[in-house]
Amino acid sequence: MKAIWGSGDAPASFEGRFVSFGPLWSWPKPAQSPWPPVLLGGNGPRTLERVARFADGWMPNPMGADVFAARIDKLQRLAADAERPRIPVTAFGCRADVDGVARYAEIGVDRCVFWVPATSRDDALRALDAAAGTFLRA
Repeated sequence: MKAIWGSGDAPASFEGRFVSFGPLWSWPKPAQSPWPPVLLGGNGPRTLERVARFADGWMPNPMGADVFAARIDKLQRLAADAERPRIPVTAFGCRADVDGVARYAEIGVDRCVFWVPATSRDDALRALDAAAGTFLRA
């Protein structure tokens, strides 16, 4: 994706062990330069090594805060070992709960993505307003 997003006007191509593609173009290019951050998800045994090697951030499947804290610590050690800056972490499926978000911040989560119900537009907007209100009052 980085080759496709950042190839300017030239076509991008790639030949690798698991994927290959011939010359192709993609427009419009991303507004973020040189490209949007690439987040890697998952909780598998090798995920953190892959994040530290290739990704701009980690967005794992939901897990308990204590397990999450230990995994974030390991990720940041791997980043330091690879001479990379701190890798941002995103938690998704979070509840709009001030104490829960504060706990995530304490363990090293940079961003929380809240769950919005798959429902009508009006119900979804009410849920978003309630979540925003929770943090505006805090």
